[in-house]
Amino acid sequence: MNEYLIEEYFKKKIIAIIVVALIAIFITWRQLNIQPFYCNKCNYYRNVMYTGFSFAVIMLLILTVLKLNDKSYSIFLVIGVQLVGSIIGYFVGNAIKQSKVIRVYKNLKEKYTNYYTRREAFTSNNEDDDLQSNYSLDRIVNDFFIAKKDHIFNSINDCVFACYFIKHNHNLDSFSLASKILDECTIQYKKSPMSYIYYWLFLNTMIMVMKTNLELYNYETCIKEIELFER
Repeated sequence: MNEYLIEEYFKKKIIAIIVVALIAIFITWRQLNIQPFYCNKCNYYRNVMYTGFSFAVIMLLILTVLKLNDKSYSIFLVIGVQLVGSIIGYFVGNAIKQSKVIRVYKNLKEKYTNYYTRREAFTSNNEDDDLQSNYSLDRIVNDFFIAKKDHIFNSINDCVFACYFIKHNHNLDSFSLASKILDECTIQYKKSPMSYIYYWLFLNTMIMVMKTNLELYNYETCIKEIELFER
C-alpha cells in the first residue's frame, strides 16, 4: 500500500513539474522573442529571470526523473544551473534583439531602394498624363502586392529595438533615420495605438535633446530638416 502511494505521488509530482517546465519555457520564449518593454533594463531583468527559472525547472525535472532530487547536493545543482541559465538568457536576449534590428534596417533599405527603382521605371515608361492617371487592374494588383511585401517589421516591438539608438546617438542623421523608421511603423500598424505611443516617446526624446542643446542644434532648422512635424 505504501509503495503504491509513493509511486502515485512520484508520478503526480513529475507531471506537475513537466507542466511547470512547459509553461516556463513558453513564457521565456515569448519574452526573449518579443521583449515588450520600452525600457531596456526591464527587458534585461525579465530575460535573465525567466531564462534562469526555466533552466532550474528543467534541471529539477531531470533530477526527479533520476530520483536524485532528495540528495543534499541537488539544491546547489539547481541553483548553479539557474545562474548559468540567467547569464545565457542575457546574451540570447541581446542576440535576438540585434538580429531584429539588423533585419529592420535591411528591410528599410530594400524598401526605399525598390521604391525609387520602381518610381524611375514607371516615370520613364509613362510620360503621358493619361497613362499615369489610369492604372490597369494588373498595375493595381501588383502595387498592392509590392506594398504588402515591403512591410518592414515582423512585430511592432521591432520598431522600439530599431529606434533605441537615438537615446545615445544624437546627431541629425540618427534623428532622420529614426523618423523614417517611426513613419514606417505608423503606416504598417496604423490601427494600433502602440505605434503612436512609441512615435511620441521617441519624438519627445529627439525634441528634448535639441531643445536642451541649443549650442549644438538650430532647433527650427533641425525640425524642418528631419521633417518631424510634417507627418
